[in-house]
Amino acid sequence: MYDSVIEKSQYRKFNGLPKARQEQLRRVVQELAALREPSSHSKAEPLSGPHKGLFRVRVGDYRLICDKKLDKIRIHKIGKRSRIYRNVDDLYQELEV
Repeated sequence: MYDSVIEKSQYRKFNGLPKARQEQLRRVVQELAALREPSSHSKAEPLSGPHKGLFRVRVGDYRLICDKKLDKIRIHKIGKRSRIYRNVDDLYQELEV
């Protein structure tokens, strides 16, 4: 089982979402945390190319960009599908995955 952590930069965005969407995201993150390999969840898919080590989780029209380090699932980005992948290169360089 993993702990889940929302990066501080994304916490405000999460709290600004409708309560029903927050609950959907919470449920999926809890499901991920309960798995031995979170990226094997049916809604998760590894990012390819230079973003190896990160995975995205699909929840309706929202996406989470996450990684798994030791005993934590870190949620780095939360956003709509149409905008979530902007600046992923910058995020990847910051994380040095």
